[in-house]
Amino acid sequence: MTGNGDDGDSCSRVQLAVDYFQYYVYDPGAFPELVGHEKVSDGVISALGTGAVISSGVRCAHVPVEVRVLSHAPASLPGEDVVAAECDLELPTGVVVVNGWDDVAVRHDFGHRTRCRMRVEVFDRDSATDAGTDERQRITLWEPDRPAPRWRSAADDELGRGLTYRPAPGPVPGAP
Repeated sequence: MTGNGDDGDSCSRVQLAVDYFQYYVYDPGAFPELVGHEKVSDGVISALGTGAVISSGVRCAHVPVEVRVLSHAPASLPGEDVVAAECDLELPTGVVVVNGWDDVAVRHDFGHRTRCRMRVEVFDRDSATDAGTDERQRITLWEPDRPAPRWRSAADDELGRGLTYRPAPGPVPGAP
């Protein structure tokens, strides 16, 4: 990670290789079974315990992604017009990676088995094309005080509406 501050926060800016409109965030020591991930998608994140599939607007290109690791929860939620989602990830090894299709782009070691809260904010996804994109994403990670339910902003984009799975009433198999 780069940009470490005195408070333990860090930030990396990477060009992440996206393919099939997705990339991954997970514990590399407990890679999740991603079959069926589309059944728990909120249009931004498809979370499955120790990992998640993140949705992009490009089929096969590089997307700028800012990854922030904070020593505490962010002070506020994103603005009302920001497409965003949050979930908890279990990290049995205490390590989380942000992985594009070509390699691990960012790796952070919390130093112990933990639960990680992940917020993903997406910007300009609907303008994304493989030829050139204005899309950008921000991932924020931190250790929460306690487990929390998944959260999704009210703001949406065309891509998110197409990716959101709306199950029949009742529990979703495999959903965290």
